[in-house]
Amino acid sequence: MTIEEFKKKYYPDGKLHDESREKYNRMNTQYLINGIKPSVVFLGDSITEAFETSLYFGDLGIIVNRGIGGEKTSHLKERVYCDAADLSPKVCVLAEGVNDTAEIYFAKERGEDFPDEKINAILSEFSDNMRFAVNALLSAGVIPVVCSVLPLGVLDKRAEAILKENEILKDICREKGVNYADYYSALVQSDGKTLKVYGKTYAKGGAIFDGKNDHRVVMAATA
Repeated sequence: MTIEEFKKKYYPDGKLHDESREKYNRMNTQYLINGIKPSVVFLGDSITEAFETSLYFGDLGIIVNRGIGGEKTSHLKERVYCDAADLSPKVCVLAEGVNDTAEIYFAKERGEDFPDEKINAILSEFSDNMRFAVNALLSAGVIPVVCSVLPLGVLDKRAEAILKENEILKDICREKGVNYADYYSALVQSDGKTLKVYGKTYAKGGAIFDGKNDHRVVMAATA
């Protein structure tokens, strides 16, 4: 696929989503025009974006990180192709879902209740989006690895929704016969809902992660 063919397929109006997409579009075309196929593509949100993937997985070959901060699973219906399947990696690691529940957090910050029917709608869309992404990868001959959503730093409706997201992911993995990387169990405290804290932490929207140590724990859990 040439650069022009790539742009015509994904950006027929010549416009790109945002700075991250523009950057990734340019990076992806370099793989395509040179006929280079990555070993692993990581597709996810800010947690993936901040993860120095080559440091942990470099021995597997060419590692491509395509994390975008703030992303929801709805973006996967495009991104699973242009940032993953079309690059023809052996494996694509999908780590998405925490931002789908962000509305619950923002409602809490405003002092508003978030009704169960809206949570159910979020979970239904999440299920459809993740199923779509897994099917797209399998159809392209790419092995999906589906990662659990990480626990949060607080106990609330959002934490409960993330537990349900992970049950959905487990069901999809069982149904499709693909690997489920259980980050959640490796990082959750004994209460089963809140995140363990290792060293310095970063918090945004109620989610907390450590750019170094948490990922070491994850690697130990998924090796």
